[in-house]
Amino acid sequence: MGKVYFLAERISTATGAVVFWGGVLLVLSSSVPSGRLLEHLLLGASSSPLFRVMSSFMSLVLTVVVIMSSVHLVFGISLADIRGKVRLGLRKAIFARLRKWLMEEDEIESLS
Repeated sequence: MGKVYFLAERISTATGAVVFWGGVLLVLSSSVPSGRLLEHLLLGASSSPLFRVMSSFMSLVLTVVVIMSSVHLVFGISLADIRGKVRLGLRKAIFARLRKWLMEEDEIESLS
């Protein structure tokens, strides 16, 4: 069972890291491009199709960042907290699933 727990820990840690760094990337990606889009908007380059796509994307990113910031300010929940909860929940779920699969295989082998 130690190997199963280790595997569950590794998978949940990797997934938690993806969630955390994805959130960090989202926050960082909202700063520089939004300034460039604002510059284009103020200079009147808003007729470009690429600008409209980027503007929509940045609006979505900024909305997510504002929501994340608000949640952090009101409830004190950070990306690190979310990463920890994802890791813990996944570790428990993966461990339970792997243990169940391995127990079923052991039971089948013991019947043979």
